[in-house]
Amino acid sequence: METSGGPVLIEVNARFGDPEAMNVLKVFDGDLLDTFLAIADGSLLSPPRFRTEATCLKYIVPVGYGGEKPEPGTLTVDRSGMPEDFDIYYSAVSGTPERVEMSTSRSLALIATADSIPEASDKVERNLWRVSGRYYVRHDIGTKALIEGKSRRMAQVKGTGNPG
Repeated sequence: METSGGPVLIEVNARFGDPEAMNVLKVFDGDLLDTFLAIADGSLLSPPRFRTEATCLKYIVPVGYGGEKPEPGTLTVDRSGMPEDFDIYYSAVSGTPERVEMSTSRSLALIATADSIPEASDKVERNLWRVSGRYYVRHDIGTKALIEGKSRRMAQVKGTGNPG
């Protein structure tokens, strides 16, 4: 991640269903398969391109997710008239695109692009009406308050020389 103090490595190992990877893939500007094949055979001629947009992803998860007894349930999803800068991706669910059965894990990824992360977060929040049922979502993800708090903590850690 590029910061005011230069690039900072956050994570080396990421899975494509993880929010870190999905946010990057949302702004990837190219053919992912062709890029992977070119990397694999050593023929990639130029670095991958990314659109200069901010993203925010919020997962719909079962109530109790992360605890001892997550409570799977049924969700209905309304994909009609979805904005171009907003997507819904299905994760650990079964059923149809309109009616899904949650497992005990992440169920739906709601992601939006905008000029800033808080604006993208707001777009996700404005589209939560599209998912009906009993679920949990972190409303704080991508908010200005959360980003500023994390930046302050990072600056404090960096200032002390303590790596974490």
